[in-house]
Amino acid sequence: MLQVAQTNRVRNKGGFLSSTIWLYVLKLSGVILPLFTVPYITRVLGVETYGTYTFVNGFTAYFVLFIDFGFILSATKAVTEQQSNKEALSNVLCSVTCAKLLISVVSIAIAGLLCFIVPALQKNFWYAFLSVAAVAFTSLAPDFFYRGLERMQGVALRYLLARGTATALVFVFIKEPKDLILLPAFNAGGEILGAVMAWSEIIFLQKIKLKIPPFTHIIGAIKDSAKYFYSRFAIAAYTNTNAFVIGLFSPIQAGLFGIAVSVAGSIKGAYAPLSDSLFPYMVRSKNFKALRILLLFSIPLSLVVATLLYFLAPLIIRIIAGEGYAAAVPLLRLCIPSVIIALPYYLLGYPALSPLGLSHKANSSVVCAAVFHLFGIGILAVFGRITPASLILLTLVTESIALSLRLYYLLSFTRKTHKGAFFVTSG
Repeated sequence: MLQVAQTNRVRNKGGFLSSTIWLYVLKLSGVILPLFTVPYITRVLGVETYGTYTFVNGFTAYFVLFIDFGFILSATKAVTEQQSNKEALSNVLCSVTCAKLLISVVSIAIAGLLCFIVPALQKNFWYAFLSVAAVAFTSLAPDFFYRGLERMQGVALRYLLARGTATALVFVFIKEPKDLILLPAFNAGGEILGAVMAWSEIIFLQKIKLKIPPFTHIIGAIKDSAKYFYSRFAIAAYTNTNAFVIGLFSPIQAGLFGIAVSVAGSIKGAYAPLSDSLFPYMVRSKNFKALRILLLFSIPLSLVVATLLYFLAPLIIRIIAGEGYAAAVPLLRLCIPSVIIALPYYLLGYPALSPLGLSHKANSSVVCAAVFHLFGIGILAVFGRITPASLILLTLVTESIALSLRLYYLLSFTRKTHKGAFFVTSG
């Protein structure tokens, strides 16, 4: 029995390490490819049109979350729990995919209505609408399946091919501001290419039999994922809403804000693969010792990165966006505190709370913070203080509230159960 347990532990850690490495490949490609396109796009489009680009991205980001509907967490968990049962895997795969397709149809209808009635979207009707339509193709990607199996290599390689193709098309066809309308087509093409490759592997290599699931299974998948959706959608209240709100007032300010937040977001996003791969690993192993080690070793690294970001901010903005975006430098420096707290925010969420049966607490921390953020935006609007700087500072307070709540839930559980899961060596 001891030998079996040790073998399982090695396998668990091997799957976690492999998933983490490939998730970082995936994330780094999402950072490196824009390093080629963003400097080009910002210069070709100019500050105002790039502001429109940022504004519409904030709008479409809601639909990215709506279409995913938290399946990247709920379905990943379901696949992890059914790894050895192909029939159950088929049911999860088909039910979730059909649910995402259903939500995509609803999303396109809602987007069309909003683009018709919101003045700022009316000005860019086709670009905004086609951007959402392109996002709908993400419903075809079964990434949750591979995350749950902890086989991220294929996902990463497919993403590199799809995104690389879209990136190449940007340089070939985007030559002036009016060419912005072509970007949704490039994104849609990349998503379709990646989906075709993924499903081919599932059908012919994984030998998973596909079937149309009962409608009750589709609705069941949506219900199971709803609690995760609320949390992820709430996050949009203090990320995507900022760009959308600023875009309603000034495309130029939205452009400056978009550059600063994109740079900071790329750095914060570097922590996401660690959290994403840790989630299924922690659900299965409950190895809090590993979680503590990650926190202890990674936080000092965050401080070093933050220090470098402060001093290199002018150079980074000049390289990525050009001289016309110099006003984004102080905005980028304002984002630094949120970069520092990003890692504990991620790790003390689902990876720490879900193994304790407290995933609903991770959700509630984000929902509470989102309510605060929306209230804050309302106050700023009433007093005419909607600026990039004020929204960045408001976001910092919001994220600090969410982090504090997660830490409070963890400490409360420890005191009530006397298990001390996070503070006593385990695993």
